[in-house]
Amino acid sequence: METLNAVVATRLLPPRLNRCSIPRATLLQSLHAVRYSRLVLLTAPAGYGKTTVMAQWRQRLLADGARVAWLALAAEDDDPHQLCARLEASLRQAGIRPRRAVPAPPQDNPGPAALLPVLVALLDGVPGEVYLMLDGFDHLRRSATLAFLQDLLRARLPHLHLVVAARGATGMALARLRACRELAEFGTAALAFTLAETLAFVGQRVDGCSAHGGSAQAAIDAAVGLHELTEGWPAGLELTAASPDLAGPAACGWKAPASMHAYWREEVTASLGPALLAFLQCIAVPRQVDAALAAQLTGTAEAGQQLAHIAARGLFLDIVPGHAQGGWYRLHPLLRGHLLHELARAGTGVLPALHVRAAAWLARHGEPAEAIAHALQGDDFDCVQALVEGNAGQLPGIHPLREFLQWARALPHCAAARCHRAGLAGRRHDGAGRVAGG
Repeated sequence: METLNAVVATRLLPPRLNRCSIPRATLLQSLHAVRYSRLVLLTAPAGYGKTTVMAQWRQRLLADGARVAWLALAAEDDDPHQLCARLEASLRQAGIRPRRAVPAPPQDNPGPAALLPVLVALLDGVPGEVYLMLDGFDHLRRSATLAFLQDLLRARLPHLHLVVAARGATGMALARLRACRELAEFGTAALAFTLAETLAFVGQRVDGCSAHGGSAQAAIDAAVGLHELTEGWPAGLELTAASPDLAGPAACGWKAPASMHAYWREEVTASLGPALLAFLQCIAVPRQVDAALAAQLTGTAEAGQQLAHIAARGLFLDIVPGHAQGGWYRLHPLLRGHLLHELARAGTGVLPALHVRAAAWLARHGEPAEAIAHALQGDDFDCVQALVEGNAGQLPGIHPLREFLQWARALPHCAAARCHRAGLAGRRHDGAGRVAGG
């Protein structure tokens, strides 16, 4: 076995659990129920606590007498020979010792199959269950490296279980494991905090209820507001709760703190090429997007393939469930807010133009309410006028009433005179607003 340097040696140990970490009791119970699966796969974007959950589960497995090896993967491990050496080192770190001589890795045969006997010899005859936890699987992309791990999964080592954490699709063939019920998959929905976990999280960060004037209900309301805003995204909860006023997220007009924008830049968008980042910014303009709307906004003919690629990479883009027409996606609201913030901050005029494009497309596809909302934000008077006049009968039921009123009142007198029906519609909205508010 090669002599490991100090940096590599640190990757053979899990991170120390923070005393403030919320125990994921329900999720851990679900993981433990499938502990005999050949492969346990945790897939979710950045900040969903995959590493923390694995470290918590590791403690329970160790308490049950299992042997648990850990390897935090790095880009340098994306090579079969290098990965084999790292896996061997992690297994030895976990106290696994071979019962017979381990063959040296072949130097003249780079094929992944030739490396497998090294690990088989190391694991052969080891009593009890062995868990190999691989964190940061996204670093492994080469076909030869993935083929080596596929061979390890197929090897006759019934007591070996792989636990893998990845932000996006792993690139491994999983159909056979699914068919044989040897694969357990946990995605974003499973890794997101439940409301109960968010309540426990907020409870840790308030001194009794003093931060809310002694009101327990205020603390609960703040937790519910946080949960709705973040949709249970653990990193978002942490970044938002750092605000001096925990009730802030529930308030109208809440703005993301600078720390959250920094997180998005450093952990999510920094690794994206300019073209992919520009695509994401464009599709952030509407709340939901399909291939046709994405093509309208981005000018990309292959928008559908790009949407699928982004979703597979774990970039906070999910398929909208239950959509009548299918094929619709939505960004996480906090990432969407960040992308729009960055576009507005650039001050290039791109954002208003994108709103105008979105309004035109939505108007053509029978969505006047959404179209008006985007036309208002794009300050497109002609589009708003046409939509108001063409859909006057529906206006009392259209939801962007406040935005329409604010826009209508800000119009110059001469512009308002050009649109008598818009003025009447504005008064109808105003009356509806007063009734609803009173």
